[in-house]
Amino acid sequence: MFKVVESETKGRCAIATTTRHVDELIFEALPYALVPTEPNKQHTCAVCFCFAPDDVLPLACMYCNLVWFCSAPCENRAYESRYTLGASNTVEWQPHSWLECAALPLLPRSIERLVEQEAPSSIASDCSSQKLLDDAISEVRLLLAILARAMFEIDHDHENEYDRPEVLPRTDVMVSMPPARLTYNQHVRSLVTNRDRAPESHCIRASELSRVSLELLENAISANCSGGSPEFYLPSLDDVIDLYFAVASNGFGLWSDLLLLGGEHNDTGSDSGTPQHGECFAHGLYPTASFFNHDCSPNVRRSIAARGRLVFAAARDIAPEDELTISYVDPAWPRSQRVCHLLENYYFTCCCSKCNGHQE
Repeated sequence: MFKVVESETKGRCAIATTTRHVDELIFEALPYALVPTEPNKQHTCAVCFCFAPDDVLPLACMYCNLVWFCSAPCENRAYESRYTLGASNTVEWQPHSWLECAALPLLPRSIERLVEQEAPSSIASDCSSQKLLDDAISEVRLLLAILARAMFEIDHDHENEYDRPEVLPRTDVMVSMPPARLTYNQHVRSLVTNRDRAPESHCIRASELSRVSLELLENAISANCSGGSPEFYLPSLDDVIDLYFAVASNGFGLWSDLLLLGGEHNDTGSDSGTPQHGECFAHGLYPTASFFNHDCSPNVRRSIAARGRLVFAAARDIAPEDELTISYVDPAWPRSQRVCHLLENYYFTCCCSKCNGHQE
């Protein structure tokens, strides 16, 4: 168990309430939404998120042909979720909703059109390589998955929760288990976005990709919902831009180094749980894991368990009232590389003891 407190300099912080010994489990986090990355979509099951880097998975979605499954049970689970309201009443996120499935076929062409625009575009300038084009597609795909789940929740509750204020308490929260239900309004909208710190080029990119996400959802709804279908509440463009930055600041990549093998930590990763090698085969939003702040000498490491759950364990002995921290970068990087990456991607300058020169 740990508690969440508010810091004047760091915002929300996770604080240990009891002694934790090295390798002792601290917390498990469930994804609000999780999707394979574009380069690895044929190697990553969209339901259980097993990763087969050397093989194309045997089953593709019969509707969009753009996601893959490792087995018939996983395929059936994805198809069953098409006829439900998703994860609105369950602990675990239900993968590959029909709304996401209907939007995906138009996604690659939508990103390509941004590249082809004659007007200056951050996407056009960034996507000079296939990798950067894949990154843009992966980012939009995760936005689609999050928004599709949120729209199912809000339709199920019969009210427009986009207009509600956040209701998640920000301080004095005791955390011991994943919540019984992750919701957009309570757990996603409360995330810190750092949007006000982003450079103009990042804001332009966020606006472009957010607009694409909304257009894809609108097209999917109009093409697949008849007059008797329930009305879906679409968020505003500004809401989606906020979501984009919330994902950028709080999202997690799933790296092959961090997979749990036989219930044990994979030793090919660094002690911090930040990968030094391997493939980022999926990425997602884990709202309850956002309490862990960064340190270049973290006392918590993470691993990946079944169905994309994140497992956080003590990297060394932790005393009560110690802050629980993870590393957002590879701690083995030189200080200049760490500082540059954190400033470019998370919009803060690291002032931990390692970066201040005490532990280099």
